[in-house]
Amino acid sequence: MNDERNRGDMDRDLNAKHIEWIDVARAFAICCVVMCHSVEKTYPLHIGYIPRISEQSRIFCFLAFTFGRCGVPIFLMISGYLLLDRTYDGEQCRKFWKNNWLRLLVCYELWNVIYNP
Repeated sequence: MNDERNRGDMDRDLNAKHIEWIDVARAFAICCVVMCHSVEKTYPLHIGYIPRISEQSRIFCFLAFTFGRCGVPIFLMISGYLLLDRTYDGEQCRKFWKNNWLRLLVCYELWNVIYNP
């Protein structure tokens, strides 16, 4: 019984720290990044191809590519907001890197293999 009450307290604490607008900003950033990469693959942005597409396609291409480029800066701002709202001493920095460096390295290497074959 006592464990159930402690678990409920932990769930309440986690929900109290959850910020919904960050989820919305993340979803928007994800859509931006997907749109940017989709436009890059659909419309080759080189000087010989652009005159051959319609004006509406050019407008869509440049607008989608331009707005799509906002995704990564939004992710960086969210990360900064979440990480820089704390005070870090040397021990906390070591703990952060000890717990996260391997996951970051794996993501970085997978991205390099997939995106830059």
